[in-house]
Amino acid sequence: MRLLAALLINAFALWCAAHFVDGIQYAGSWQGLLGLALVFGFVNTFIRPVLSLVSFPIQLLTLGLFTLVLNVLMLLLTAWLAVRFDIAFTVR
Repeated sequence: MRLLAALLINAFALWCAAHFVDGIQYAGSWQGLLGLALVFGFVNTFIRPVLSLVSFPIQLLTLGLFTLVLNVLMLLLTAWLAVRFDIAFTVR
């Protein structure tokens, strides 16, 4: 139940980002949006902690502002993976 709630929240957040943020676009169905949320969840679960650990000195030096760069990198990686799964999600 908790996993389903996280999936739906991620899907809604990605939908909101695609509609309200310039440079982020999604063109597809709600099934594709759930697939995109799965990809985004995978990236945030497995790849983000490794990058956070590696970039810890930079984050410490910038007082956490480098976290914004990590967030952008996670969105770019999600867009790159989404194209491989034929999900119409782009980040400029």
